[in-house]
Amino acid sequence: MRVYSVSELTREIKNLFETSFPPVWVEGEITDLRPARSQHIYFSLKDEHAILSCIIFKSDQDITSSLIKNGMMARVYGELNLYEKGGRYSLLVRRLIPFGRGDLHMRFEQLKKKLGEEGLFESSRKRPIPAFPERVGVITALHGAAIRDLVKVVRKRMKWVELVVRDTKVQGVGAKEDIARAIRDLNEWGSCDLIIVTRGGGSIEELWPFNEEIVARAIYESTIPVLSAVGHEIDYTVSDFVADARAATPSAAGESVVRDSREILSNINNMEKHIYNAVAGMIDNLKEKLLSLERSYGLSKPRSVIYERQQWADELGRRLNTVIQNLILNTNTLLLSLGSSIMRERSHLMERTDTRVNNLDELMRERFLHTLYKKRKLVELLQNRLSDLSPVSVLERGYSICFKLPEKRVISRSDLLSRDDKVMIKFSKGSADAKIEKVTTNSN
Repeated sequence: MRVYSVSELTREIKNLFETSFPPVWVEGEITDLRPARSQHIYFSLKDEHAILSCIIFKSDQDITSSLIKNGMMARVYGELNLYEKGGRYSLLVRRLIPFGRGDLHMRFEQLKKKLGEEGLFESSRKRPIPAFPERVGVITALHGAAIRDLVKVVRKRMKWVELVVRDTKVQGVGAKEDIARAIRDLNEWGSCDLIIVTRGGGSIEELWPFNEEIVARAIYESTIPVLSAVGHEIDYTVSDFVADARAATPSAAGESVVRDSREILSNINNMEKHIYNAVAGMIDNLKEKLLSLERSYGLSKPRSVIYERQQWADELGRRLNTVIQNLILNTNTLLLSLGSSIMRERSHLMERTDTRVNNLDELMRERFLHTLYKKRKLVELLQNRLSDLSPVSVLERGYSICFKLPEKRVISRSDLLSRDDKVMIKFSKGSADAKIEKVTTNSN
């Protein structure tokens, strides 16, 4: 019986594997997308029951290949390949056709939309990350790569910052509940200045607990600022959007949270030098001023300065008295001039006032007489008109008035009288009683 070495058996399997399968079309959901420095693209295709590793070499890439994302549904064409050193088989993709989104991606977008509409992503509610935290709570796997990278960066930048690690499941069954519980535990403890929720890179399935609603709401309800650092730079989770800040990687989280002590010390040294130079400059200026004062005339002969100041004060006093006397004299002269002017103006004003009053009195007298004349003429005219209309005037022109007795009612028509009626006839002078003998009603 032949005994194969591992290399021989793997090579036999590779030859059999690659010659037995022609190029094939495969469809599934893209996951674990990992662009490499060599510019090759590594990812996996999965469905409900299996997963297939895929590679797109740089020489086989086109525009469509550069647009693929985790969670996208795609149909790929290529041939199977077995990598001998790793003992893994994969599909060498020659062509890729995106045609939809996968289930996880759809769930991600739905939850993101729901929480966004509730206001969990609002920038106004996010709190600033403390500039100099003394104690930082870290929620991650205690023995994972993330905590090692984070500790390395923090210890290098600022050794005295305390890291409190809450050992947590970061993938698999029960991870989402454990992460949410860990956030609440650190909030109940209340001794941390900041909480970092972190883990290293992985496929979308491995990072999925950080896309769960229970984790997002725990971050939102935290009273302590939360920084999310999940996966690599290309990985985004719902936790990143809810947290107060995001870091691309665990190492980046350490750099953003803890300032470099060497940089701080350098800044302090620079500030110290700046302050020293500023103070030294001020001292030198003060020394120059003191030397100038020492050499000044006032300090060398203070009595002479006092005498000069006294003489100057006396001179100012004399000048002030002169100015005051001149001011008083000028004021008196001005007042006398103003008094004379006021008297002259008063006399002229009285004369003009008397003349105007006399003119007005004459004008009023003329207007009154003219108005009185007009009123008299009007009264005479009205008297004449009234006299013409008076019954007495009518009687004087030969007319008479007939009154029916005994009621003395004025009779203006003959049909108001009957035979044997007694009447009184009124003349312009006197009256006469009469008895009606005949009544004629003919108007003619």
